[in-house]
Amino acid sequence: MSSPNGPLYEVLQNPVTPQAQAEIVSYLWRDGVTAPSRSVHFDWTAYFAYYTKQCKAALVNEGLYLSARTHHDILTIARLLEDESTEEMIKQKLRQNLTQQRPQAEEDRMLDGSVKLATRLLAMVNIGPLASEISGRYFMNWDQGSLRDAVHRHFNILPEIDPDPKYSVIGTDLTCRNIDRISGIEVVPTDNLIDHLRLVERDTKVCVFHHVSFLKRMNATQNSSLYPDGLIEETLDTIALLFPDTDRKTRRWLESDFQTHPLLSKLDQGLLSCGHFRAGHPSRRFERFRFWRDRLCTLREAVDDATPPSKALLKALRDSKNGDRWFNSWVAIVAIGLTLFFGLVQSIEGAVQVYKAYHPAPA
Repeated sequence: MSSPNGPLYEVLQNPVTPQAQAEIVSYLWRDGVTAPSRSVHFDWTAYFAYYTKQCKAALVNEGLYLSARTHHDILTIARLLEDESTEEMIKQKLRQNLTQQRPQAEEDRMLDGSVKLATRLLAMVNIGPLASEISGRYFMNWDQGSLRDAVHRHFNILPEIDPDPKYSVIGTDLTCRNIDRISGIEVVPTDNLIDHLRLVERDTKVCVFHHVSFLKRMNATQNSSLYPDGLIEETLDTIALLFPDTDRKTRRWLESDFQTHPLLSKLDQGLLSCGHFRAGHPSRRFERFRFWRDRLCTLREAVDDATPPSKALLKALRDSKNGDRWFNSWVAIVAIGLTLFFGLVQSIEGAVQVYKAYHPAPA
């Protein structure tokens, strides 16, 4: 770590300098990255926009609810979070380093805020509201064990939805651009990983975690056990489904609409660098997903319910890759057409009969 006069000892309320950014990234994910991933470019602009935003939120009332004052303080707590310590053990260690005597309740409040802030910056998960936030948001419960235990406990829940084999394939139409433009469900960027793919406000909005550089760095870091095995890879796969890098419409929508979302401080430019899955690829099957299956299935259902019938029918007619839906849609079109045709014929016959009744032919 840098010397007492180095970048890490800059105060949290100031903009994070490039030198401090480099040391923070190196320290938070200090085990290094695997050899094939060293050439991958990580764009940390979005992450440090989030970093600055969280620090400002925690420093309300001149830092009354925070014991941490420098980046070094945050990284010290991050190291304790990684050391399999419980939340109470971490607070006790931090209490020993406090330089000013305060009432017990005030110390507890400051330590609680510091641990919550460091957890967000290390793992990008929320374990509770900061002093300036409303408590009605979604948070991960950490009531026992280490942070790693809490993260594993939260995500290691078996899927509850067993998709119908006939509809077990995720269509190429399930992209964020289509969700927003066709179904009318608003795509909302989130910095909280536990909110990824969560439908909120009566299924009118869906949250999408967009910090691809963070995910790729975590995925490339050796000996990283904070998250369950496979979670990071699966999260990146869901982003590849929702933001396929070959879809020009998605790219235009991303640059024109999503990038200017009021809740977005800075868009991670890696969002369109996660690749794509062609139609029929095994990764397009719902059962292939373990951590996000339930939310993907629920999202698919919500999109179908919210899509206007006319658009849903046109979409199904174009989707020849989905055999059952495509065939059923054409059957419906033919049935409706025949019904209208025979109805028209019967109407004409009835009109002719009425005319003959009032205008009989001369004898």
